[in-house]
Amino acid sequence: MRIKYSVLLCLTVFAARVPAADLMEIYGEAVRTNPQLAAAKANLEAVREQRPQAEAGLLPTLSASGSYTPNRYKGLDPKQPVITSTDKVASLDLTQPLFRYDRWIQLKQADSQIAAAEADYMAASQDLMVQVANRYFAVLEAQSNLEYAKAEKSAIGRQLDQAKQRFDVGLIAITDVKAAQARYDLSVSQEIQAISGLVAAKDSLRETVGTYYDSVDSLKDDLKLSDPEPDSAQDWIERAKQHNLSILSAQANTETAQQEIRRQRAGHLPTLDLNASAGYVESGGAFPRKGESAEIGLQLNVPLYEGGSVNSRTREARSRFQEATENLSQAVRATELATRDAFRGVKTDIAQVNALDRSLESTEVAVQAEEAGFEVGTRTIVDVLNSQREYYLARLNYARARYLYVVDQLRLKRAAGILQETDLEEVNRALVPPTEPPME
Repeated sequence: MRIKYSVLLCLTVFAARVPAADLMEIYGEAVRTNPQLAAAKANLEAVREQRPQAEAGLLPTLSASGSYTPNRYKGLDPKQPVITSTDKVASLDLTQPLFRYDRWIQLKQADSQIAAAEADYMAASQDLMVQVANRYFAVLEAQSNLEYAKAEKSAIGRQLDQAKQRFDVGLIAITDVKAAQARYDLSVSQEIQAISGLVAAKDSLRETVGTYYDSVDSLKDDLKLSDPEPDSAQDWIERAKQHNLSILSAQANTETAQQEIRRQRAGHLPTLDLNASAGYVESGGAFPRKGESAEIGLQLNVPLYEGGSVNSRTREARSRFQEATENLSQAVRATELATRDAFRGVKTDIAQVNALDRSLESTEVAVQAEEAGFEVGTRTIVDVLNSQREYYLARLNYARARYLYVVDQLRLKRAAGILQETDLEEVNRALVPPTEPPME
């Protein structure tokens, strides 16, 4: 056990460290370094290029070409001289699409694809806010767990020493000493587990941010609890249906799929282009010539039959549209569930914080009563240890409920699609620098 304890301490002590930071500092670092957010941004930038690509299909194309061909001719008569000549050709071609219905549809699709990518990027940004906050408060919870584990071990250690002294003078039986010793050994194991949990929580935060933080600012004791505004789950759901980014992305994808049906149907439509060209030809030899040419005209292409490929692609597009529609319905359902859960979570967190706050005083009084009873012989050492356990568990649960309340507030706003950095800043104002070095 001591070996494991030492190893965990070494892992914590020798890790790359950064002084205590608050939530906004850590979030700012995450914005700069988080790979998922960077990937979403790169995807958005790539998708935005689809609009100029679609516009290019409606603009004229200009190409130039040329050739230079030396020729050498020698007849069968050896007395006949070798004839050499050179052919030079140059041309300039211009094509302006006049009627390309499928390309106009592609332009509309580019707009909806960009809208979906923008929603996905904003969703990734909101997800990062919640993830940073969740792992930030997971570190605080792990620190609280270790703090109470140490405090409980210390209290049990005092009870063990007292039990040994009382046993030496014959006031209690050896079973009480054994019970206290067993509980103390368990508290040592729980402390080791708490140390491991704290290291894991900090590593989890580092996975999101890219930096190891030795400690983070703590939550104020006088945290103000407030019900969601509006205080109605249905009102939040209606807001989420309008602003949730997953829904907005799914709506844009559905629009793209619907436009794809029209684009594929356009395979039956004629196309009309304006073509213009200018050329220059120069050739030598026995009959040298030199000339210029210029042409301009319209080219009409009427598709008659392509083996049924247009109809097949149109049916495929309809199926893709149905898929996108079902994905949109699923996004709405998932958003409703996430919003209800987050709203209920906030309300439950407030009730738990208030209830656990009241229980702290009663459990502390219970510990004092059990200790007094043990002194006069009406309570056993097990009763005292159990009351101490309940007291420290109540303190831990109280801390957990407060942390969960803060994170659930952010989750509710993310579900509604209205989470912003100002919400993190508000949480950050409820933090204070740690007064003691982090327990490890």
